[in-house]
Amino acid sequence: MLDCVFSKFRHVTNYLKHVKTSTHKGKKVATSNSSKDQKVSSEHDHSQSTAVTQTWKSVLLELQPQNPYVEPTTISSQLYPHLHEAIINELAEHRIPASFHEDNSDEGSIRDYSTFVMGRFTCDNNSCPRNAWTSKKVTLFIRKYSNDRYNAAVYDQSCKFCEELGRLAMDEKSYVDRVSYRLKRWAGVEMEPPQYNLKKTPPHVKEHCEGCKAGICGG
Repeated sequence: MLDCVFSKFRHVTNYLKHVKTSTHKGKKVATSNSSKDQKVSSEHDHSQSTAVTQTWKSVLLELQPQNPYVEPTTISSQLYPHLHEAIINELAEHRIPASFHEDNSDEGSIRDYSTFVMGRFTCDNNSCPRNAWTSKKVTLFIRKYSNDRYNAAVYDQSCKFCEELGRLAMDEKSYVDRVSYRLKRWAGVEMEPPQYNLKKTPPHVKEHCEGCKAGICGG
């Protein structure tokens, strides 16, 4: 494929050299072409220019990788600030103020609580025989900070075959339910805990849970 691409590249380059040379020579020779001849020449140049543009596009498309490399996940936990608005909506009924603390760290936290969310992990390792797995025990670590700030870190899990960290597609409703419930409880609101799906799932494997490795998972 590369030979074909380089061939097209040389074709375009040679054509551009030819056009440049012809244009340079044309400046030195006086012409008496009619307006009709000039129109035909202009249309011819436009056609050739369009052909060159299309060839360049073809070259660039062929140089793009057909199967782009996906960088493996290397962060063991992550925050979801885009779900803060949904949390605020859940707290509005009780007029509980809250702002999102974007530093994924225990530094400055005054309370914390470990629970779980649900999700599906995908293994990005193309050579791994395991494509994906689901879990109802994805570690969720909720922190409270001063001035009504909070955050909630969701911990990753690694593939049991290749040991690489999976890419999580989290059940966002379970996240919103659990985070908003904990913030309400910390604010003194008496309420029933969110209902958990008791459907059986594969056992929680601590060796592949980043929350367990961090010592905060209750699974």
